[in-house]
Amino acid sequence: MKTYEITSESGNAFAFEVENAYISVGKIRNLLINLDHVSNFTIRKPLSIDDEFRASFNYRGLDFIIIEPFGDSSRYWIGLEKERCEEAPQKIKQLEQIFIDYQPPFIIKLIADIITLKFIKKPS
Repeated sequence: MKTYEITSESGNAFAFEVENAYISVGKIRNLLINLDHVSNFTIRKPLSIDDEFRASFNYRGLDFIIIEPFGDSSRYWIGLEKERCEEAPQKIKQLEQIFIDYQPPFIIKLIADIITLKFIKKPS
């Protein structure tokens, strides 16, 4: 799966994005809760006031959130809730790799490719 790294001005990763046409919050939860170092995974309550918040979890001692910017973005933003620490970029890369390695089921990929127009070849 393609991810989009978000870095600070100094070039350190503090978040990444994934296209929500290819993965749901429920699937993200399933990918993460099976990891040894993920805990406290919580999903937004139905009818929540916060339009952007989707979920939160702890990974290797750092608190992460999953948001959908503006409440209707085409991507989920997965990143640090508040902390900035020396090990954060390495932990972000480890977490991002899980999503890079993830392959959506064929039918999901097919439908998402149609929705996002990824099946159209761009001229070289």
